[in-house]
Amino acid sequence: MFVKDTVEALLKIGGESSLYGEVLNLGTGIDYSASKIVQMILEITRSDLEPLAEASRPGDVDRLVCDASKAFRKTNWKPKYDLKKGLEETIEWYRNNINRFDDYIFPSFRQKW
Repeated sequence: MFVKDTVEALLKIGGESSLYGEVLNLGTGIDYSASKIVQMILEITRSDLEPLAEASRPGDVDRLVCDASKAFRKTNWKPKYDLKKGLEETIEWYRNNINRFDDYIFPSFRQKW
C-alpha cells in the first residue's frame, strides 16, 4: 500500500474516537507476486536489467493479502493508489532527490537512473 494512502487512513482513524481500541488492518486487498512487482519497476524505470530469481526458502510466505474490509466499513476509507501509481510516484521522488543520497549511492548505480 502506498504511503500516502496509509497516512490518510491513519489520520482518519485517529480522528474517530469511536475507533479507539479497534484493531483495523490497512491494505488494498490485492496481492502481487514479487516477479510482478519487479516487472512493474523495470517497466517504469525503462530498465534492461535482467532479474535473478532464486528458489523459495523454508519459511518464505507464498501469498500475503490484507483483509481491510473492517477498516473500509468502519471508516468509509479506501486506498486511492494502485501499486503501479505508487511505484511511479516513489521512483519519481527518488529520481528528483537522488543527490540527498550522495554518501550512500555508488556513482555507477546513479548513472543507471
